[in-house]
Order: sequence, then structure tokens, then C-alpha cells
Amino acid sequence: MRRLEKKLLKVLDELESLTTQRHLVEAELEAHRHIDDDAQRDAAMGIDRLEALSTRSEVARFNRLLHDIVTRQGHLEATKAQLIARLRG
Repeated sequence: MRRLEKKLLKVLDELESLTTQRHLVEAELEAHRHIDDDAQRDAAMGIDRLEALSTRSEVARFNRLLHDIVTRQGHLEATKAQLIARLRG
């Protein structure tokens, strides 16, 4: 197998892995958003403001993680396109 083909297979494997990770992070983020909504309402009523800070930071953490995954996927998609073009050229 040629070097370009090996690189392409590696990129495809990594994209598949990132897709799986992205689905998991999106599900986790959605769950944390629901928990955060409840915590923010409770904090607005003066109940457990510390919990509201904690849940807000978890939502922010998962948002950053999702952003990092999406960014990495974009880079890999560009790399994949370049490798395919080189294989065809």
C-alpha cells in the first residue's frame, strides 16, 4: 500500500473516532444543559447558587470540548480532501 493511501486510511479512522466522540459529547452536553437550566432557576430563587456555578462551568467545558472536536474534524476533512486529490492526480 502506498504512503498516501496509508495516510488517508489513518485520517479516515481518526474521523470515525471523532464522530463517535462528538455524538457522546453532544449527548452529555444536552444532559448538562438540562441540569444547568434547573440549577439556574433554583439559583434565581435563592436556592443553591454554588450548584448553579458548577453546572454552568460543566456546560462551558463540554461546549469547549465539542468545539475542539468540530475544529479537529474540519482539519481532518481538509486533509482527507487533499489526500484524495493527490491520489487522483
